[in-house]
Amino acid sequence: MMPETYQKLSVKLPKEAFYKFTKEKTGYNSDIISHNYQYAVNRMNEVLGSEHWKVDEENISTNLTGGLYEVVKKIIVSIGKLGPENQFIIIESKWNYGGGMSKSLADAHKSAVTNGLKKTLALFGVGKESYEQSIDDDYLEKIKVENKVNNVSEVKEIKKKILNCKTQEELEKTKSLIEKSRLEAKDKTELVNTYNLKLKTYAVKL
Repeated sequence: MMPETYQKLSVKLPKEAFYKFTKEKTGYNSDIISHNYQYAVNRMNEVLGSEHWKVDEENISTNLTGGLYEVVKKIIVSIGKLGPENQFIIIESKWNYGGGMSKSLADAHKSAVTNGLKKTLALFGVGKESYEQSIDDDYLEKIKVENKVNNVSEVKEIKKKILNCKTQEELEKTKSLIEKSRLEAKDKTELVNTYNLKLKTYAVKL
């Protein structure tokens, strides 16, 4: 890709392209600023023309955990030109992974595509400012590690409260702690098992 083309693609997206994901919504330890993928697509069309680039996707994995579909895709963006009989001739390609999670399988696939597309287009310079604001893989990985540490502490705290319940009425109140927590499904399952074991002690007494 010519340097001047990269410069045109790298021009900052308009202010209205960006939005904030609050930490309350994402579960991360800080807010995340990102951009709408359509603005990135528009930039590619404006600079290159819609016939001079294309998107391919490969499904890497699809899992169902705790009632949520998790989809991971590999998104490949190629820049090229039309050859004889409108055959697309690739000049340069870049790729990245995208992930999506939702109760709806269709929405999980859509999120994985848009997430991967934004990350891949950023390699061409489009919307790279989102990732220059510390929204890169290393940063997200750090957040995930921090969240795992926090999750372990939260599991221990709730489990302690369950085991320390002196009456069945007290135990019933711990249900809301499990339900309202933003723990992963496996952590919630562990707490539910602890709850059920504690509940059995009251049944034996009765």
